[in-house]
Amino acid sequence: MIFEIDSGEREPLDEAEPGYRREDGFEVTVADTGACKTVSTYIVLEECRNLDLKPFDWYLALVVAGTMEHRFPAPVIANYRGTAIGVDEDKNRASKADSLLQAAGFGSIRQVLRLG
Repeated sequence: MIFEIDSGEREPLDEAEPGYRREDGFEVTVADTGACKTVSTYIVLEECRNLDLKPFDWYLALVVAGTMEHRFPAPVIANYRGTAIGVDEDKNRASKADSLLQAAGFGSIRQVLRLG
């Protein structure tokens, strides 16, 4: 997905992503139209790469909700739902994400991720 942000939001986003570097001038093709877009993306720094890290449940639920909203194919959504998760000890972040998901009509974190 491509998100548009104001130029004034770039620096705070850079600061919110420690361990990543922003790459500008990244070329992507938009699936629906075939148009070529130049975007920015964040790439993890090699020294910060940790393949054992798992996304927090609330973060993965937001990603899954995004795939649902943008009508990704069912196998892609299922693949995301199958991702191993970590549970965030900061219950405030999970609570905020849960409220956002419910307000947007997706249900709770557990419902979005289809957890028992």
